[in-house]
Amino acid sequence: MMEVIDDGFGGRLWNAWDLTSASGTGPAVTGTPNAVFDAAHGLQHIYGTDANNHLVENVNGNVGGHLWNAWDLTVAAGAGAPGLAGTPTAVYDAGDRLMHIYGRVGNNDLVEYADAQRGGRIWNATDVTAVSGGPTTGSDAAPIVFTDNTLHVYVGGPMPPGGPARTGVGVYGFAGATPTVQAITDGWPIIGDTGGLGTSGPPYTDPSLAGNADRNIGSAIDQARTRVTWLSFWTVSGPANGQSGYLCGGTAPSTSDTWYSAGFSGGQTAARTIDNDYLVSANKPDYLILDPEGCNADWRALSVTNWHDFISGWWNGIHSVDGTLQPGFYVDQSQYHDGQLSNVTIPAFIAISPIQGNAPFAPGSGLGAPGNNIAGYIAYYGGCPAQADETTIRNWGAPYSTLQFQSGTYCGP
Repeated sequence: MMEVIDDGFGGRLWNAWDLTSASGTGPAVTGTPNAVFDAAHGLQHIYGTDANNHLVENVNGNVGGHLWNAWDLTVAAGAGAPGLAGTPTAVYDAGDRLMHIYGRVGNNDLVEYADAQRGGRIWNATDVTAVSGGPTTGSDAAPIVFTDNTLHVYVGGPMPPGGPARTGVGVYGFAGATPTVQAITDGWPIIGDTGGLGTSGPPYTDPSLAGNADRNIGSAIDQARTRVTWLSFWTVSGPANGQSGYLCGGTAPSTSDTWYSAGFSGGQTAARTIDNDYLVSANKPDYLILDPEGCNADWRALSVTNWHDFISGWWNGIHSVDGTLQPGFYVDQSQYHDGQLSNVTIPAFIAISPIQGNAPFAPGSGLGAPGNNIAGYIAYYGGCPAQADETTIRNWGAPYSTLQFQSGTYCGP
């Protein structure tokens, strides 16, 4: 947390201070902060969220030998207190002499934190949406205290109905909320991201390694308030059962896992992350897509049975947790052909690299005509302007395709 102030200290008109360091061992703020001045006590309070989405307060209370102190209010509010999505907003109510902080949680309920000292705790969290019986929210809150000491909180209404998935050509490769909001605002109808990265051992995928990209994409969809088709790709490694020669350094744990069980374990992890992470958008991904990569296998040597077991394990693992999620799988052209994956009933997403000069399957291509399970082509190395690449990909005929721009490149459709 940084403070920039025109205090004239040290002969400079403006000075910058690291409040996290000044507070000693307090948690660092990663989200956008919101500040409020408590005139009754002459204190500055700054609220933000940390890497775990806990609500953090920085205050110049001069406690414990520190001019500034930082407190994790989510921990202080006790078990069950939720972390927050978006930017928390605060107001001091001189009528009840309490600080009130408002934020959204993943199901888009409005939550209030207040230093009301109930239940033996200084801070308490209340689900205002549940208590009031009101609708869910669609934006950050704006609280204000009226002159009659009544507290009013203004917040955007719930997300509009999702509607059918949008078709066409979108973009892949976003992990942060801000560029994703820009892409949605620019008019791209489909957004693809990497929800999890492969691991050398069970469960063969890890959502934390991707920087919680699904959480950011869900937040971006909420902010943009626009229906897009969301493709979440999950890198899943093969079973670690003693193969040699295919490990990226180190030694993978030897297990008795099969291709089916590896896919099943990865699918369960992906579905639980989507369902249990309260910061994932209420609009779940339209497709949860198996991306078979990693160091445990020679992917070119997989048998037809291996491929079919891996993909069916993914399908069943997801549906053992949430039957409403739609599984898919992602492979390149050779894998699709050699694994006889046109026979699989799960939607297929085919890697195309580069876009130009590497057309997808077509009669006479040497790899055979495509099956009817191809839901999208995932094409790489797009450039700006994007219209030529868009037209090429659209003409391939799949409903949910994306392009990924070359590094450092981005433009609208």
